[in-house]
Amino acid sequence: MTTIRAQVRGLTGTTAAALGAPIAADDDRIVVAVDIANGAQILAAQPDVPRNLTATLTDANNSVTAATLTIVGKTPQGLTVTEVATLSQLKAGWVGKAIYHTIASATVSGVTGTVGAGADQLKVGVGNVIGLPAPISQASQVKAVSLGAVPVASPTVAIGQNTSGVDASAATYNGTKALVVWYNPFEG
Repeated sequence: MTTIRAQVRGLTGTTAAALGAPIAADDDRIVVAVDIANGAQILAAQPDVPRNLTATLTDANNSVTAATLTIVGKTPQGLTVTEVATLSQLKAGWVGKAIYHTIASATVSGVTGTVGAGADQLKVGVGNVIGLPAPISQASQVKAVSLGAVPVASPTVAIGQNTSGVDASAATYNGTKALVVWYNPFEG
């Protein structure tokens, strides 16, 4: 912690934000592998900390010809956010940009083609970008990051309304190491 404090000492307006102890990215935390079908999906869990989402469709024999996944939830600031993933994005492994504190729904629509039971499955999980409590407009607003009280040298910083966060997963999230970010949401 001393190294982190030294990095941010003297930076007026810097806020320390404890972002929890994120688990490693989990590709089926939100929706466990299920045969893709139109309708609301059963939510298995909520994000462990505010973070981005991922979704994947395994189409064993390329038999699904269309599908759309719509995810609705709330940001850490309590704003409603919606993201939509198309079939090609799902097959490639969609990575969302919005930060979700809670998920209200994950709904599939427009499924066409032949769905093979146990072969054409959808999963929705959590990604590596952990949400900041307030949006930032420049990556330089993040001054320091630590995971488990160890400085993270080169975190990836996401900016924007509903998308601001930090990816420090290179330092290995494990559900026990606290993620702390020093940032200035008013700079810039």
